[in-house]
Amino acid sequence: AKVMEDIKVLSSEKKYSGKIIGVRVDTIEENGRKCLREVVEHCEAACVMPVDDEGYTYLVRQYRHGIGRYTEEFPAGKVDPGETGEKCAVRECEEEIGAVCEDICYLMPMPVSPAYCEEIIHLYFAKVKLSGTQHLDDGEFLTVERVTVDEVIRRIDAGLITDAKTVLLALAYLHKNNK
Repeated sequence: AKVMEDIKVLSSEKKYSGKIIGVRVDTIEENGRKCLREVVEHCEAACVMPVDDEGYTYLVRQYRHGIGRYTEEFPAGKVDPGETGEKCAVRECEEEIGAVCEDICYLMPMPVSPAYCEEIIHLYFAKVKLSGTQHLDDGEFLTVERVTVDEVIRRIDAGLITDAKTVLLALAYLHKNNK
């Protein structure tokens, strides 16, 4: 983790190490004062807004236990060790919606919740062509819906899509294509 010149990490203690996350407590010095900071450790991830030749995009509906409900999101997943964000985005498109990325463009890194979590999600746009069937991971249950970008924006406006990475990608796509 990068630390600013005026911030010193005095100590770091691992409190929990699980399958997906770890938790540590850092003692830092900021502006001459000692402070405790709890940090959720998580690998990088990638999310991709797939758009096909007809201008349609694809939403994945899945249960998210952290918030106790189903969400509608663009395809996303954890970056595997030795994998780039781009390769992860391409892989997730294939696995989750059965599509091949023909062209992919990086938008930006998105810190998930930087006050306490180190996770970064890399955001991409991709031109895709459907190739076949999903190849879901064990324990992954989701459905895919092909929709217009206008329908995604309508659902965001109605508060039906609230997933931050999906909202950011959809609005950035709309902005880039309405210049």
